[in-house]
Amino acid sequence: MDRAHRIGIRRGAGDKNHGRTIVARLLRYKDCQAILEAAREKKRLMWNGKQVMIFPDYSRETQRKREAFLRCKKALHERKIKFGMLCPATLKIFISGQSPRVFDDPDKAMEYIEKR
Repeated sequence: MDRAHRIGIRRGAGDKNHGRTIVARLLRYKDCQAILEAAREKKRLMWNGKQVMIFPDYSRETQRKREAFLRCKKALHERKIKFGMLCPATLKIFISGQSPRVFDDPDKAMEYIEKR
């Protein structure tokens, strides 16, 4: 690890339920991928009785593109349809008996989801 630091402001003394974001910079890309894969396999990571969530760091532009799919992801969760987000901002939908569908446009993805 090259470095790690906390970001954001600490909330009030009575608000101990919210953690703070920690950003870590790793020297090797393989280490970063190994950590992300291990966290994905573990599904729920706990430390001192609190849940720890690990996410890759994306640029603002990529974050905006991925956020555009939030409505689609919510609809897929409600319908219990498996899906995944591919890098940088592509939605892949898995419906049993069919080949996976890939969408770069959230509007087209939503049209497809509503037909299901």
